[in-house]
Amino acid sequence: MVREWPDPAEQLFLEAGYILFSLDNRGTPHRSVRFKTALDRHFGTVEVQDQLAGVAYLKSLPNESGYRAADVLPRLALLKPHRLLILHGMADDNVTFDQSTRVFAALETRALPFETMVYPGLRHRAGWTPENKLHRTLTTLAFFKRTLGAN
Repeated sequence: MVREWPDPAEQLFLEAGYILFSLDNRGTPHRSVRFKTALDRHFGTVEVQDQLAGVAYLKSLPNESGYRAADVLPRLALLKPHRLLILHGMADDNVTFDQSTRVFAALETRALPFETMVYPGLRHRAGWTPENKLHRTLTTLAFFKRTLGAN
């Protein structure tokens, strides 16, 4: 897996709602010698198997109805005001910042007060220093104290 920003053409497909999937099957360069040379005198075999495995993987992913069922927006009306703290690493490539701002906007539209703390440059789980983790913990504890009355 390569974590990189898409090129402008790919971005257009993404913004149009398409999912892009790229598979480095056996024979692709920039890997081990064994991986790169697996195609030698076997063209049309192992790389096709890898592509078919990629198709099987895509078919195993949740479908559109699964994503709709997981959408938090329809459930926002169930929240009590002042009872939500959203922490977000702004470089998160798992839950992207535009997904969080979509929730922020929906909460504001419903006049539901919430709190947020953003962490510039931090990802979903990677890159968190002990100082970042301490800040996140202290922020969460302060939120709990305000909202739950915890000591």
